[in-house]
Amino acid sequence: MTRRDRYALCFGVAFVSIATIAARGMPALAAWNAREQSVAVASSRELSLARTIVADMSAARDSLAMELHRVAELESRLVSGSTPADAASALAKLVSDIADRANLKISTIEPHDDSLPAASLRTVSVRLAGTTDVVGLTDFLLAIDTADTLMAVRELVVSQAEPAAPSTQAEALRVEVFVAALARLTPTSGR
Repeated sequence: MTRRDRYALCFGVAFVSIATIAARGMPALAAWNAREQSVAVASSRELSLARTIVADMSAARDSLAMELHRVAELESRLVSGSTPADAASALAKLVSDIADRANLKISTIEPHDDSLPAASLRTVSVRLAGTTDVVGLTDFLLAIDTADTLMAVRELVVSQAEPAAPSTQAEALRVEVFVAALARLTPTSGR
């Protein structure tokens, strides 16, 4: 065999080997490439989803912080006490102080609490009866409405204290007011 024949034979064997390897290896390479591309696409989607979740979590965290701040602000405006009776007494004291500043002379004041089973938020109320004039009643109602503590007048009955009083005498009004508020119970550890 001549040198040229050996060269042609080597070249032919190499070409057939490369062609065989390429024929068998190309589909395997294409399948591997397709798998890698699908993994890359799936990873890209997961990364995009993770980024969206992180962004949503950040927004949710900010929203939660704002809501917790609002709850803390509202909680500071509630009547508080370790028991429902304590909270009702605190409301009675607050309403009594407002009545004194408005020149409403109290004849009776009765604190009440609701009868719900143990709950940290309860409704407490005060029924107040007394006498005042129109200005005193207006001042009292305005003070209840604008107080730092959240309260609501649920009932208001106004009648003339002395219907037969002479017109030269200042008109006195007999008032009955039912004031309600939410109370936050903060039990003490000793009870």
